[in-house]
Amino acid sequence: MFNFNEEFEYKKIAVADIGANSVRMNIYDVNIQTGEFTIVHNSRSILGLAGYRKNNCLTKDGDGKLLTVLREFLAISNSIPVDMFVSFATASLRGLANSKEILDRIYNELGIKIEIISGIREANLDRTAIRERFETSQVSSSCVLDMGGGSTELSLFTGNKNGPSVSLPIGSLALSKKYFKVPLYPTKEELDKLNKYVNAVLNHNFKFKKSANTIYIIGGTGRAIARTALFLDDDKDKTTDSRVILSAKYLGAAKALSTGKNHDKLILKSCPDRKDSIIAGASAMQCIIKYIGAEKIVISSAGVREGYLSDLIQTMRNENETNK
Repeated sequence: MFNFNEEFEYKKIAVADIGANSVRMNIYDVNIQTGEFTIVHNSRSILGLAGYRKNNCLTKDGDGKLLTVLREFLAISNSIPVDMFVSFATASLRGLANSKEILDRIYNELGIKIEIISGIREANLDRTAIRERFETSQVSSSCVLDMGGGSTELSLFTGNKNGPSVSLPIGSLALSKKYFKVPLYPTKEELDKLNKYVNAVLNHNFKFKKSANTIYIIGGTGRAIARTALFLDDDKDKTTDSRVILSAKYLGAAKALSTGKNHDKLILKSCPDRKDSIIAGASAMQCIIKYIGAEKIVISSAGVREGYLSDLIQTMRNENETNK
């Protein structure tokens, strides 16, 4: 816990996010008086933990690789150094039969406590991040869409009013592992089966059908599709932060990734680190965006890590007020 009466106003906090496709760590400079923060360092490892599941357990290989990555992240944070290191896991460890064993081992070897957050909390943290990243008080019906390697979170809001949130069993890497023999070259039959599954899941969540005019997209899969849209336009500005894209253009990029001519060359040019999951993700993303029915898409670099940090800062501020 921070002492808000300390002489120094800023603290450095490392936040590690263990996802089903990638493991990321951002280090933030945090103003403990205002709650404002900026990223000063980021690290990422495309670990693909969703591919290390067997009998609802994370395999020893997956466990070992995760431990190695976290050890590297901890070394980086210690070298800076940071004042606090926190970590959470989403669909990567959520619901696994051996998750407690994994968390205990990591804590015993590295001293890192990992919080496994629920899908609904993840969706709500996504929405918190969007509210802080963008001015949303006057916006019309909107949906935050966060597709990860193991799940997809959706949350609705209009202006300052929150709507429902849901976590769906639709993850880019998990779908690729389940439906494709060769991730980079799926057959039409494999794509049809994937799309049938995604649409069946969506049809059980009717509150999200034609629910929003704008979609705020979070997550590596979503940003990778946006980069593809820029490459297709031969846009010299390859940044995707806060970029507004018409849904037709975004869906065109997703279609080009999954069914277009020379899609493999496009993937290796725009998002080579996601070659094992991007086609499944792009196919699923098309289904989701069409179901939501939005006309405008906003790509955000802020996501669940920033939402988690904001929640952490508020909790610490409340504790300090109580202890005064």
